[in-house]
Amino acid sequence: MPKKNPPTGDPILDVLKAERERRCWSQQDLARAIGRQTYQTVWQWENGSNEPKLSNLRDWAAALGYDVTLTARSAETPTAVCGAVAVAAPPDPKPPI
Repeated sequence: MPKKNPPTGDPILDVLKAERERRCWSQQDLARAIGRQTYQTVWQWENGSNEPKLSNLRDWAAALGYDVTLTARSAETPTAVCGAVAVAAPPDPKPPI
């Protein structure tokens, strides 16, 4: 069983990290799936030493079958949710080739 790293503290990143681990994908597998050469960027995101840009977050989520949607909050609708929401899609347990 793969080693589990502690949560990042960010609920969205924690969901994506947990899904990667559930699928038994390495950080390198995910890096390849989103067009990165090495695992180091993924490692930085998952360990909180660097935050992914929105475009990278969307690529990361899409590689794992998730969709990222933003909902804005305004003064007129103070109860609206502000931030990113990840919505699950059917999982695919196979790592990218």
